[in-house]
Amino acid sequence: MSIQESLGQTLIDLQSYLLIRAGIKSVFRIALRAGGRISDEAAKKLGVVFEIKKFDALYGSVFEQPIEILYVALSSKPIEAAYEAEVKGDRLALGKLLGYPECCIKGFIESLSVETEFISSGLKKTQKTPSFFCNGIFNIESKWFGGSDSFKQDEQAFSNFNRLFLIKHIPHSLDCPESINLGRKTLELLEKESPEFAKEIVDALKRPFLYFNYFDWLAFKGKVRGQELIYEEVIGNLSYSSDDKIKQIVQGNRLIVSDKKIIIYKDQKVIGELIKKNEDDGLLIDFK
Repeated sequence: MSIQESLGQTLIDLQSYLLIRAGIKSVFRIALRAGGRISDEAAKKLGVVFEIKKFDALYGSVFEQPIEILYVALSSKPIEAAYEAEVKGDRLALGKLLGYPECCIKGFIESLSVETEFISSGLKKTQKTPSFFCNGIFNIESKWFGGSDSFKQDEQAFSNFNRLFLIKHIPHSLDCPESINLGRKTLELLEKESPEFAKEIVDALKRPFLYFNYFDWLAFKGKVRGQELIYEEVIGNLSYSSDDKIKQIVQGNRLIVSDKKIIIYKDQKVIGELIKKNEDDGLLIDFK
């Protein structure tokens, strides 16, 4: 049985497993969805231990039904430390155990009271070019419980997108040096273990996106010039948006984003427009 086959029975993603084995990440953590479990045999083969803990509340949120959190590590000590941090509501301690950069953990904590959309706020704090290493658009696991009902019902979307990442945390900006460094280390490990998967991830992340919110975005094959996108293709299997919106955009080959609307062109002819709800509704992000 290959590493990836074994991981399929543990709910651990390959990226996190490789980071744990390399000593970069102390513990892996995931909130289990209905029916989610782990194979003792597979965990043993991978050389990891795990525990599942139940929570009635976390970080001030009380749940209607208890949720289960799965912790995985090379030994029980970091698992107990992570559980203790969760019980105390210590996000900084937990983030460090998860291998996240301290600047991003602190930025996330500081933003919790004011931010509701971290990708748009991360773009505003970006001083250089958005890095594909910091592209967390597909990293939807942590958004699952707060997501739309239609998204929760789309298991295929979850399985397609959730594995396409090089960092699992929310970077404080889309050009965060520490996040880029972590993403680069992850990619190096992936290229040794699974070159084809590494290439798939880079191909997915390193491209232009028209981003509306956590559950609405489109990925393109094209080039960005300022707030103009000239595109050859809307990448359907990397996009998650309404059929009407996708249908309208695929008919064109160029779009221009302004503060109030998105104008869609076929060559030089205007063929449609999307009215923006606010300035962050429809952001053109070119990850390089």
